[in-house]
Amino acid sequence: MKKYLFLLAVGLLLSGCATRPEYFEELTAAEQTQLVNSARTLALQGKAVPDHLRGVFAEVVPYQRIVYEGNKRGRATFRWEIYESPADSSRLTQKDINPYWVMVYATGDLTDPDWKLAHANENPNLPGPEEIRRMQRQKQMQHQSAAPDAGSSRPVRQVRYKR
Repeated sequence: MKKYLFLLAVGLLLSGCATRPEYFEELTAAEQTQLVNSARTLALQGKAVPDHLRGVFAEVVPYQRIVYEGNKRGRATFRWEIYESPADSSRLTQKDINPYWVMVYATGDLTDPDWKLAHANENPNLPGPEEIRRMQRQKQMQHQSAAPDAGSSRPVRQVRYKR
């Protein structure tokens, strides 16, 4: 009798009766479009995009990732990366390497989600490239003036033992 109950239990586990569903109902194309538009509107209303980048932001398609935890439930992530082209195209600037980014998260019921917004803050108080070079030159000058002459030998540390 125990043998038959064991085989029945194994058969139920293998048939998938005791597991979670394999697929969830996903958002339709219209619902995904509405979700992206809502995320874009949130970023614009949240003043996450600087004024000089708003035109580009409207045209850029976000990277998106949707992870489902249930039927039309889960977490959606939208990321916009905006690369600025320098006026002098022969020079590569920090903004070319690290673009301005905006991320919007939608969690819960994706037809009416909870929203979160994150973005790269432009801080005008940070030093520019010229100021950084000037500070590096000053630091080198201070380091050279504090260094001993090349002709003198380095002081040798001595170890003294107590008797």
